[in-house]
Amino acid sequence: MFWAILTYLHDSFLMVLTIFGVLYVSAILRTRFTLKNVLLSWYTPHRFYLPRWILLGVISNLILWICVALGTGKPVLGALWVYGFVTLAILLTGLAVSRTLITEKGIVQRLGSQKMWLAWGQVEDYVIHERANTEVYVFFCRNEFQQRMRCELVVPKRQSKAFHKIVEKQLDARFNFLVYQSFGSKALND
Repeated sequence: MFWAILTYLHDSFLMVLTIFGVLYVSAILRTRFTLKNVLLSWYTPHRFYLPRWILLGVISNLILWICVALGTGKPVLGALWVYGFVTLAILLTGLAVSRTLITEKGIVQRLGSQKMWLAWGQVEDYVIHERANTEVYVFFCRNEFQQRMRCELVVPKRQSKAFHKIVEKQLDARFNFLVYQSFGSKALND
């Protein structure tokens, strides 16, 4: 009786985890494919992100599966295919989320979180720091509550020239106009 209840609990939990996992994957993919005018993108390994609820769900359900398999003496082999599918979907979603996307509208550092999106219009200034194989762009901006923020973006060397052209197009023209406007042409020529 105990093992039957545990098997039922495992199957129910696996079904719920699969449904929510598929919904999460489809929401991330829908967000990715609705982004228009992606100019540049690169994989950011230090931003590999998986939601805790998915990780905890898969791990706890796998432990439950092992308990059921050991307790009943017969492994539930059908569940292994579902575990393989869910694990593959989770890893592919983690890879999709960990890409940095540069669009006409701004920078998307993580698809699953709106807090990691930065519009070009929010940027007030930026600084570039060079490192061994990367360039770090530090953007100073304001959020929707007009609080000052600092956003760091690590750009790989192979993408730095293309990204710098995009930054010049999106930001430098606006900043140069403000300097010219604030000081006037006479002050700049002196």
